[in-house]
Amino acid sequence: QLAGLPMVLPGEPHSLRRLLERYQQHQNLRFEVIAEANAIAQLVHLAAAGLAHTIVSHASCRQEAERGEVVVRRIGPQGLRRPVFLCSSSTVPSSIATRAVAEKVKMLLQAH
Repeated sequence: QLAGLPMVLPGEPHSLRRLLERYQQHQNLRFEVIAEANAIAQLVHLAAAGLAHTIVSHASCRQEAERGEVVVRRIGPQGLRRPVFLCSSSTVPSSIATRAVAEKVKMLLQAH
């Protein structure tokens, strides 16, 4: 179904585009990319305007979906997954706020 839809996707070397390129290869399909935009907000805006479909994380379009501006669908039973990283400076000491956020992220990851 995705192969027949006009799509607006990030351009290379955007990490989401690389993920989608691998997905296409794995699923043996080719997206019909009619435009590229590297800002996720632009992708969602173009989809909300009815110009094309896009693929973004649920978090990226949750508010627009809640307002009824876009319709969201999960891709496949497992969905798409991409790694994220918690990075910190190797030379600047972490602040109390930075350490608190890191601990919260670790707790959330351990819960899942």
